[in-house]
Amino acid sequence: MYKICAVVVTHNRKTLLLRNIKSLLLQSYPLDILIFDNASTDDTEQFLRENNIIDKKNVFYVKSKFNTGGAGGFKFGAMEAYEKGYDYMWLMDDDGYCLNNSTLQELISNVHLGDKVILNSYVTFNSISLEPTFPIDGIPTRKELLKKSINMIIKGGSPYNGTLIPRSCFAEVGFNDERFFIYGDENDFYLRTIEHGYEWQTNMNSLYYHPINRTIKKSFNFLGLHVEVKNQPVWKYYLEVRNAEFNAIKHFGRSKYRLIGYLRVLIVSLLSSDKKFTRLKYGFLGIRDAKKEYFTRSLMFNK
Repeated sequence: MYKICAVVVTHNRKTLLLRNIKSLLLQSYPLDILIFDNASTDDTEQFLRENNIIDKKNVFYVKSKFNTGGAGGFKFGAMEAYEKGYDYMWLMDDDGYCLNNSTLQELISNVHLGDKVILNSYVTFNSISLEPTFPIDGIPTRKELLKKSINMIIKGGSPYNGTLIPRSCFAEVGFNDERFFIYGDENDFYLRTIEHGYEWQTNMNSLYYHPINRTIKKSFNFLGLHVEVKNQPVWKYYLEVRNAEFNAIKHFGRSKYRLIGYLRVLIVSLLSSDKKFTRLKYGFLGIRDAKKEYFTRSLMFNK
């Protein structure tokens, strides 16, 4: 039997976190749970104690002194579990949860697929229709996914939403890059694993809930690029642009944006509902910082 540790990263979402942890405690396959608290200020620790979570033998609670973002949370949380000697780390956000008690068992049943396979739960935003929260390998609907699947397994995955990563992968590839803070760190890790010969596969019988992104207000294609206008703070927009640009340069040897990228930043800024000029400024700044590999600006957001 494999030693499994679910690594759950949280920040000021104690009620959603509790829902997640309760679903993990009901899993038929035995596991431990490591909660990495990114310096929450909503009394998460006390809330978990009141609900008899922290005192359980298979639950570890680690609280960071400052907010390291999702990128840092998954890095330091996975490192903590790795140092404890687990065979697999099962990574997930605090706002998701297992839809039944066999979510992990279904994943474990497929570890025979190979040492170079990273398994992902099937992530859905609707427990009835089971439509995917995120497209898998470019496929957006459950019906199409079922047609493409072989024995309910399909190529691709959705890091980090029920992502089962073998210990050997971290030893070979390394951990998350905390410099991203939020956005793009999961894509960077995914691409690094691919570059090291790993395959990502999703088990459609392993059901995991994660809400769909409700911040997207407009979505369309422009000159061959997909453009999304979101309802988000300027600092998040900056990080999204910077990190996407950095990944494109690092993994594909080119800028994702170039001139058309600057134009896209211009369009997104003009179509945004507020702070148009500020978004334009920080969008351009994000492209420049990515090219210079300047990540220090993230420090202003870790409060």
